[in-house]
Amino acid sequence: MQILLISILFFLYRCFTLQKECRILQLHHYQILRQASYLMEKQYDYKKVLFKAFAHLPFLFLMFINEKEIAYILLLLVYILVYMKYAQKKATALVYTKRIWRLYIVLFLLYTLFLFHAYYVGVFVSVSLLLMMINKEMVFLANLLLTPLENLIRFYYIWMAKRTLMENGGLTRVGIVGSYGKTSSKHILYELLKESYYTLKSKHSYNNLMGNTLTIRKQLKRAHEVFICEMGSDHVGEIASLMRFIKPHYVLITSIGNQHLNTFKTQENIVYEKMSPLYHLR
Repeated sequence: MQILLISILFFLYRCFTLQKECRILQLHHYQILRQASYLMEKQYDYKKVLFKAFAHLPFLFLMFINEKEIAYILLLLVYILVYMKYAQKKATALVYTKRIWRLYIVLFLLYTLFLFHAYYVGVFVSVSLLLMMINKEMVFLANLLLTPLENLIRFYYIWMAKRTLMENGGLTRVGIVGSYGKTSSKHILYELLKESYYTLKSKHSYNNLMGNTLTIRKQLKRAHEVFICEMGSDHVGEIASLMRFIKPHYVLITSIGNQHLNTFKTQENIVYEKMSPLYHLR
């Protein structure tokens, strides 16, 4: 019972710290290779690591908790709440999707497994400190373990969206591609068309494959006459995938610039990617 309580409190203690790494994972579209590249490129500041180790030491008083000493548990809960309040101010804008909740469940199971093993082997202090230092690696491991399940869910959602598009054969589809101005162009075009046609635009700035899949599954109805969607990319080949999925009748190409140059590598790749819809129009 004591070690289970420790695991729960430990995970609560880590939740806000993990937000940053989970948000970075979202920005990498949950892709294992991109996350692995991020891990290899990340430089460690050992002074910060050492400072964090000392900052986390109060938590390790958990190993001295006796189930009868409720005062210690309450004191630790106060410490965690204060820490969470501090961490919340510095938290990144993590979007709590169903996938993120599944990721947190796997992270909790991993932390519990490691702590149970460390507790009974007698290396609780060292393992606890280590787990507090490897947020990036823990998120990577959780994402890796979840990948088979997420691929099945992804396949199912895409299949459902494709079926919805096929059922609406009379739908006119407009794709918007470019480095800048996609969202503004989408809103302007929507305002122009909605007076004459029952029009749907893609949700917010959800412009990748799964973002457009979500819009189609949740919002597209048979009565819709026009569907306007953003088609974004930060790697060569993503627009071609979206073109095969959406199969737009018309494509609006906005401004092309050096956005995502770190992933496209060259300006020529950016121009090729943003102009690629011209080769895929029906």
